[in-house]
Amino acid sequence: GGTSTFTGTAAYTLSVDSSGNIIETTGGGAAYPFSTDGVNSLYSGFVPSGTLTGTENTILGIDAGSAITSNDDNTLIGYKAGFAGGTGFNYNTVVGSEAFDAATTCQYNVVAGYQAGSTVTSNVSYCTIIGNSAAGFASGTATGATAIGASSMSQSVISNSTGVGYNTFRTSTNAFTTAVGASAAYSGGGNYGTHVGYQAGRNVTGLYNICIGRNAGNTGIAITSGARNTLVGTDISTSSSILSRATVIGYGASDNGDNTVTLGDSNITGLHLNGIKEMVIEKD
Repeated sequence: GGTSTFTGTAAYTLSVDSSGNIIETTGGGAAYPFSTDGVNSLYSGFVPSGTLTGTENTILGIDAGSAITSNDDNTLIGYKAGFAGGTGFNYNTVVGSEAFDAATTCQYNVVAGYQAGSTVTSNVSYCTIIGNSAAGFASGTATGATAIGASSMSQSVISNSTGVGYNTFRTSTNAFTTAVGASAAYSGGGNYGTHVGYQAGRNVTGLYNICIGRNAGNTGIAITSGARNTLVGTDISTSSSILSRATVIGYGASDNGDNTVTLGDSNITGLHLNGIKEMVIEKD
């Protein structure tokens, strides 16, 4: 029934209060209990206002998960991590100061980094958000998005899209798209697109574009609403923001308009097709 006190090297004190809770004080500051309410759960960093009934929650940090009551299977670590929590907030792993701090009714997410997912509010599920301010100003419904890199998807969470790299999909709202590389699909990407390389597909909003290589689709007249283009090579120059169905391959190559195929730039002196026994060219 007595009180046991432990003092660490940084003047942290742990003691057991009259209710059997372990509490922590730092330099005369506020006391925060370690609570084991609920089932297989551990809470520290806020004073519960009532009985916590959730299952298998681990919550460590000042104001982390402060709205958690009957929620299940959350791991929240850091100042205000998962702060809003509340109804429907389950199966989330959140690590970082103010990470996912406005999120409610969100499930099965992994969020890590300072202010990662910091203004996601609701209906975000099965997402992976990693990086400082990744998906940091997001709102609205999103499922299955992956944002890895500082400021990736920082103004939107995009359903079923994958952004890897600093500033990927920074202001984009497209879905079913992949962007890899710093500022790839920065303000675009277009639905069902693939963009790989620094600033590849930076401004693209049209459908089914493939831009691979540094500045692919972003040199010359950057593609915006153009659709169904395939650009492979560094610094490929395009001639129209609405270019469509063009295929351009090679370093520094330029397109020849809609519905054309271009191989290489003006420095190319030969086309070699070794081992080809037959080649058919058809023209309507």
